[in-house]
Amino acid sequence: MVLLVEDNPMDAYMIENTLKSTGLPLNIITATDSGEAMDVFKQFERSGQGLALIVLDWKLPSNSGEELLTYARQSKACGDVPILVASSSSSPSEIREMMKHGATAYFPKASDYDEYSDLKRLVLKLLKVERSTP
Repeated sequence: MVLLVEDNPMDAYMIENTLKSTGLPLNIITATDSGEAMDVFKQFERSGQGLALIVLDWKLPSNSGEELLTYARQSKACGDVPILVASSSSSPSEIREMMKHGATAYFPKASDYDEYSDLKRLVLKLLKVERSTP
């Protein structure tokens, strides 16, 4: 299972399609805000199941990605899960904050689909899949 937390429908569409393009059998749960993401975290904590990957938008309208990232890192169900933060910000200080709060990796949101090939390679690396990608 992969949890995608993204409030922008176009970004969610692009990221979800990129995840599907890995060829991996990934079930993707999409949360459009921090409340939905918290519900998913709690559901996984209750069930004892784990997630394979979390893709998290850093700038959410209600709670920040920072709060969700901190919560996920303290969660029994998500504490060791790779967390990929996607953001339109490329500010070095913001990227340092993401990493300080437990992000495994950072991906700058791309402006066109071709740029998402970098995301595909990064996801495969985080999931430790040895596969050649175009």
